[in-house]
Amino acid sequence: MSSSLTLSLSDCTTTFGTPEEYDYPEFITRIFVSLKHPVHGKIGHLHGLIVNRGKIRRSREDFLWILDADSQETTEFSITLFDNRGFIKPEFVNPGFRSGTGCWGQEMDRGELVYILDVTVKAPFRRQGLGSRLLQSLLTSGTYLKPDSLVYCLPFPTDNMNEDFRKEDLHKVIRFYRMNHFRRIGHTRFFAFSPNSNHPSRLIAVDADAETVDDMFPFESEAMSPEQYKAAYPLHACIRDTNGEHIVQEIQAFYEVDDSSLHVRDNLGFTPIFVAALKSDTNAIRKLLELDVYADLHDRNNKLGLTPLEALQKQIDSSQNFSQMISQLMPGNALERSQAASKEAYVTEYSLKQAMGDQDVAGQSLDQYIQIREYGCTCGSCEEGWLSPRMKFCLQATAELYGDMIEDAAVGFTPRKPIRIEDSTFLISSQFIPPSLFPIYQSFYRGYGAIFSLTGRLLAGETTGLDGVVSGSGFSLATVSAITRANMFKLDFPSSSFGSPVPLYLEKGGRIDYVLDALTRNAEDRINDGDIDESYEHDEHWINLLKCANDEKFSLVREKIGLDPRKRWGPYFDCCREDDIDSEDGGSLDFLP
Repeated sequence: MSSSLTLSLSDCTTTFGTPEEYDYPEFITRIFVSLKHPVHGKIGHLHGLIVNRGKIRRSREDFLWILDADSQETTEFSITLFDNRGFIKPEFVNPGFRSGTGCWGQEMDRGELVYILDVTVKAPFRRQGLGSRLLQSLLTSGTYLKPDSLVYCLPFPTDNMNEDFRKEDLHKVIRFYRMNHFRRIGHTRFFAFSPNSNHPSRLIAVDADAETVDDMFPFESEAMSPEQYKAAYPLHACIRDTNGEHIVQEIQAFYEVDDSSLHVRDNLGFTPIFVAALKSDTNAIRKLLELDVYADLHDRNNKLGLTPLEALQKQIDSSQNFSQMISQLMPGNALERSQAASKEAYVTEYSLKQAMGDQDVAGQSLDQYIQIREYGCTCGSCEEGWLSPRMKFCLQATAELYGDMIEDAAVGFTPRKPIRIEDSTFLISSQFIPPSLFPIYQSFYRGYGAIFSLTGRLLAGETTGLDGVVSGSGFSLATVSAITRANMFKLDFPSSSFGSPVPLYLEKGGRIDYVLDALTRNAEDRINDGDIDESYEHDEHWINLLKCANDEKFSLVREKIGLDPRKRWGPYFDCCREDDIDSEDGGSLDFLP
């Protein structure tokens, strides 16, 4: 072992470097921080990544795919915590066991993501605060760490890989990060830091931070062959290997010989009903519940730290994420096939929730539940299974905003003089109006904006005066069309002496689906840019809405409201530049969707 050399922190300097990134330079900036001493030279370094999630989302690239290109560590980090668009998974911010201390929230969706791969100080110079000096140089850097960014890491000792010392060294590394205000995300191995001194994570004492599932439920066991497993845990193996209704008789036989066998844990802590849940075996689950294993439904004392229901849901989630990735790489019906294959899992999930008295299934038939889950809903509150509360809020807020902005922009028209496409740079969202409809008059443009406002009313549940027009709370092209036509001659536009401009918009070739196209695209941009989170960060209603896997599925929303993905949609030109417009198509109906 090297002897210790005492240094003065004031003699050391840090320098930043950003070497070239080869895989995804448009999305990732690699950062090195060097710690140098005037006598001993370079005595430590920090290596990290800055990931621009906003650019990734706007480009519609796969966040998981991009992080996978760097290292196994960043692969594990991304798939553990985020979806394929870089949004935090709901279980880590929604209330419940899996969110750990519950100190992390929607801020994990915003800003750039900074990931620390390594902090190393040469052995002779350790335990003098030099590691913290390196770390703090990054954490207090306004250049490399923006106010809305979070810093992530996986604490791990880099020098000593000997199994006998790893745990002791690991605890030292974890304490090092905790002393620098990093706190665990859920019960995972990953930690995060917020530069906001008022962030809830700053209220969590070092010794009060969450533990990993492995620390809470330690199950150390050797790997077993199928034969060894069957000999040691015959009921578990029987449930695993037996298909169909015959399993009912098998479980009854085990019960009659030894009723305690229904509660035995295997080498990983899994109970029989846990194994049945993972297999989506509803026959086995019904029989086990008939024999009163209800207490085991709430038990998570196992290697995964999950209840049977949570384990099943995690398995469903992993399957859906994989099928979404495959459907992007191989266009077709891969996702539909995966959903069909998951039907038995949803039946099992429904049965488990019923047995646990879960309010998600209260008053809901199995068919209704399957319809909701097949679209990937994880919050239990999606309308028709696909329109999540947060998605609906985002669409409503965007519809209201753009309705107002378009009305304001309409003031720029000269009365009775149309605007050519080349001169339309000041017209908000005009790039979603097909070029063949230009030049446009003020009344046409105001009619376009009025439909945004009406759509906002529908999403807000304002149906006054719409009896017989809106049934339920559905959001679709047909419903928006109905609400629009019902209001065509009722709208109050103070700046116009001609009443509602909607009829003229429709008469001149305007369509409802142009508005819905613009609405969904603009709402998606606002989510990707962090504008929604920033605008409503103090709005209690927005803050308290549960996250859902459907919160960012704009392609699903577009399809469900009637925007055929096989058709050509906007934006038809970029920033209203003349060279973005195909002059041959400018007046052709072929340019329309």
